[in-house]
This record gives sequence, structure tokens and C-alpha cells, in this order.
Amino acid sequence: MNIPNAARVYEFWYPLQHGTDIISQLRNFVLPLIRDLQNRKIIGWFAVHIHSPNQCTFIPKEGIPDLNANGFHFRFELLDSLPVTALTDVIPSGYYGPGQGLERDISGITDTPPPLVSVTSLCHGTIDDIWRVIGEATDWVLGLLEAYDSNTSIPPEHFPRLIHFIMNLLQPVYTVYDRQQLQTPLNGARLF
Repeated sequence: MNIPNAARVYEFWYPLQHGTDIISQLRNFVLPLIRDLQNRKIIGWFAVHIHSPNQCTFIPKEGIPDLNANGFHFRFELLDSLPVTALTDVIPSGYYGPGQGLERDISGITDTPPPLVSVTSLCHGTIDDIWRVIGEATDWVLGLLEAYDSNTSIPPEHFPRLIHFIMNLLQPVYTVYDRQQLQTPLNGARLF
């Protein structure tokens, strides 16, 4: 995935469906939407997060009934000088936005002092390097969902177990939430 052109990024917020688990919503709503936008050559870089609209920097908050409710926060890089209607005409009704732009400080990662990530140490010395990696992480999650047969349910415990193998390589300190309790994995690693 390339570094996004921040001037061509539009964001939308879409409320979570109550009574449906997150994995099903990612699999049946988010994944098909993003793959459709890619196939139509509307978007390049993309990222998706789950949080309240209060955490959306550029999305207007007027009309959102519950500013504390969780939803999907989509960020899409619009390709080839397409108008924003290329996105708004395709995204299912019920979204809020669009807003335009990318945050230059990401949830405290680059706040000073001291920064959690030194932007100057990144390849291009800009926050856009972090956005590229965030997009790659979103694409990895979608690829993981695509690895499962569409007629098979995905046990939620598969995700922490698969992510464990990535974290194991990096050897951070992390904890595992299992059976309603925080536990330390057998290899002793704990995240934060």
C-alpha cells in the first residue's frame, strides 16, 4: 500500500449494527464495500477503525444521534481526481460525512513531549509513513477475513491467536484477555 495523498482522503463514519457481532459486520459490510471501491478503481489507500464519532476529526457531528456510540470510521483516498460523489454515490445510506483530510497527530502517537513515535525517524520523515502502515494493517485484517470460507463462522478467539504470531516476532510486552481474565501468555510476552 502506498503513502496516501492526504489532500485526496475523505472520511466517513457509519454506526455499528446492534445485535450483530463485529466480525460479521467486518466480513459482510466493510470487506465487500472496500473491495467494491477497489474494483471500481475509486480508492487507493484506505483505513478503518472502530470508535465513536467524537474521535473523528474532520466529520461534521451535526445530526449524529449519539456522539458516544461506536461505529466504523472509514478513511478513503480518492483516486484519479474523481469527485467525492464517486464515493458518496456508492457508500450505503446511513453514513455521516464526508470529511476531508488526515490527522497530523494520531491519538497521541506523535504528541510531544515525548513522542511515542519519532516522525523524523520514519522513512520519509512525515506522519504519512504511519498512515501507510495503518492502511496496511487494515488490509491485513481484511485479508485474514478473506482467508476463511464465506460459509464458515469465524471464532473470535482466532484473531488474538493469529495476532500473537506477529507480536511474538516483535517481542513486545502484552497481555491476553482470555475467559474474562487477563493472563500472561506462556512465552511471557505482554503488550504494554
